[in-house]
Amino acid sequence: MEKEELKTRFDEFRWRTLEPSQMLNHYLVEPATRVWKEDFIDEDTKEIATVERKEVIEPAGTLITQDVLARLQFFIQAGELKEVLVSNQLRQGARADYNALVPYTVTLKPFDGAAVKLLVRANSLNMALQIAEDYGEYIIPGYYRVKSAKKEDNFLIIDEPAKNEKGEETDPGTYYKTDAIVSITKADGTELVTKSLDTFLTISPDADVARQLILREIARLYKKDHGTVQVELTLSEARVFNASDIVPYHFSKKYYEMAKTEDYIMNGARVGQHKA
Repeated sequence: MEKEELKTRFDEFRWRTLEPSQMLNHYLVEPATRVWKEDFIDEDTKEIATVERKEVIEPAGTLITQDVLARLQFFIQAGELKEVLVSNQLRQGARADYNALVPYTVTLKPFDGAAVKLLVRANSLNMALQIAEDYGEYIIPGYYRVKSAKKEDNFLIIDEPAKNEKGEETDPGTYYKTDAIVSITKADGTELVTKSLDTFLTISPDADVARQLILREIARLYKKDHGTVQVELTLSEARVFNASDIVPYHFSKKYYEMAKTEDYIMNGARVGQHKA
């Protein structure tokens, strides 16, 4: 028997539905998960508390037969299954992206000129490439090719420029990747972080300025939730990081926000209404 030819995503169509006729003989893209609430008595307060429960009814990749459909309909009618995402293709896996923006480097090579190595914040290699190409169209005249892309070890990017005592921006200097031992204490003496080894990337003329930028950024990040904090910072190693430019944070933030919507390409497949 001849093996069925695998189809690409270009031949796939996905839709969300609760209609039985639109589910039957198609495949689940996501696990079908029932969600319900249960009340219980809190033993400490003796008050009634409500918790949300979840249970996977059928895993991703399941072919929706009559038996599976009957099971799904039971929970739909009970109000515990709100929607089902189905596909005309059997697809059992899904790419797991990071749930935060992490550093990648993408090197673009113009047809005429030196290669440009961009430092990009993204939640996946796919997003890093899209952001780099978007930014590349601004800074590179003419055609270019993507030469390479790489996930970097995690570090906090501080792209705030160094300033002198008058508050004026100084010569940006060099990209420094710095390892540091960090301790953070609240004003009341409560320890928030104790001797944590973290890595930072700054744009600074030397390691001393890099240290000041790191201290300022840590204080800023913690101020919203903890007020003014005391930061102890010991640099353990500082080294030059090879990059041509850092893609601005707002570029990455826009892509990250769009990735949560269906206006963003969902795993490369088209998502829409049911197609018979």
